[in-house]
Amino acid sequence: VKQDKNCEAYGVDLDPEPIKMGMERHFSKLDKSQQKRMEYLQKNVMTVKTPPVDVVCAFNFSYFIFKSRKQILQYFKAVRKSVKKQGVFFLDIFAGPESQKLITDVKKMKGLTYYWECQHFNPFTHECTFAIHFKDAKGVKHNNVFIYNWRFWTMPEIRDLLIEAGFSKTVVYWEGDGD
Repeated sequence: VKQDKNCEAYGVDLDPEPIKMGMERHFSKLDKSQQKRMEYLQKNVMTVKTPPVDVVCAFNFSYFIFKSRKQILQYFKAVRKSVKKQGVFFLDIFAGPESQKLITDVKKMKGLTYYWECQHFNPFTHECTFAIHFKDAKGVKHNNVFIYNWRFWTMPEIRDLLIEAGFSKTVVYWEGDGD
């Protein structure tokens, strides 16, 4: 909406917390005319109705919540319906050999330590549980601040599902491509 007076944007989520965060971090920084073209919808992305859009984004592996092939295919078909013919669907994926191991990744940051932990991974079903923990500046560890119960989808599965859902092609950008 900042780019052009003819642009509109929609933020769709079932959870009110990301919508609230979007309102605080982004919507509040728009001028009144831009705010009129930005709409947050606390709705199901599978059934929400918006005008066809140029771009849809599904970041932070949000689609890993779909645990069956039928569910994720239905989701990708709903996205395909919502995107204009020449539109683009961007999604990121959690992948690589470390992503399927029971490990804890530790990152020291200013004022805290961040822990990303794979607590459970079933190699047969790809059902998994990940958690985020924090240790604050006082050394107090806050366990299981966020817990994710997912179905771990692989890149080949995602690409096949996108084509089956009606997308004409998929393009993969691997971390480090284009350096």
